Amino acid sequence: PCCACLACAQAFRVQSVTYGAPEPRFGCVASSRAAAGAELCNNHPNYRKHRPIKLSGGLMAEESAKLVQDFFLQKRTSAANDDEGTNRWLCGLAVDVTAQLLLLSPDRSRVLLTQHRSGAFAGRFTGLIGAVPTRSALDSMALPEPTREEVRSAVLEASEGHVDIDELAGETRRHGVLEFYEWESAENPLIEHEYVATLSRDWSPPPESTLQWFPRHAIPFSSMPDDDAVWYPDTLALDDISYTAQPPPRKRLLSGSFVFDGQAMLFFDTELIAPVAHRGRPASTSRM
Repeated sequence: PCCACLACAQAFRVQSVTYGAPEPRFGCVASSRAAAGAELCNNHPNYRKHRPIKLSGGLMAEESAKLVQDFFLQKRTSAANDDEGTNRWLCGLAVDVTAQLLLLSPDRSRVLLTQHRSGAFAGRFTGLIGAVPTRSALDSMALPEPTREEVRSAVLEASEGHVDIDELAGETRRHGVLEFYEWESAENPLIEHEYVATLSRDWSPPPESTLQWFPRHAIPFSSMPDDDAVWYPDTLALDDISYTAQPPPRKRLLSGSFVFDGQAMLFFDTELIAPVAHRGRPASTSRM
């Protein structure tokens, strides 16, 4: 379980929690975040008057892990032999593609977010996200990277014309390619390219805009789509490395799949991979 699930369990005075497969990266019990989970469950001042939650795991762990793994395997495997004789995933089919830019202040201590007026993200904050031309390919990592002009147009759309990266920023660095699925939907995923750029000079958004600066240590994830708390820290960390390291390190991209039921994120899978070598296949992979 994640910290949010444990907080809900504590708030409703659940006495015990039993989980299946551990989540070694973001789980709040059997991971690097276990200390935070223990603090939340047992020591938080709001909950000290309640009994600690009894935690146990490993119930049908293999079956639980296989359920998640099989889902992504099905999504990533060609369905060329199905009844329609077509690949129901990306093979030869056009997919919707977006680009999201995390724009940092000149000292890289703040990130610019926008609060959406309408649409799927109405009332919530995200980076500067907009559509780029539709693509088709064998898999998401084989999709052609959007051109700078396409990213510029997406950012102009997202910022209501206030942010022109050609005027305000230097290099835009791509650090991720993510897939977003809707639960129980046979449609192709939405593919999103994740970028980071640094302002070349101080700039303040117009008062009438929906743009706001936030300190990097205080990004309002509780008022953002659930997936942002997963990939924002990794993307910004990758950019910190590429921005400061000399010589530049070997390029890595964050690849991930996220499954949603409406606005609720059900589960996800991310990994750090090498750039595409040929035929849309990663040269090598290493789990994050």
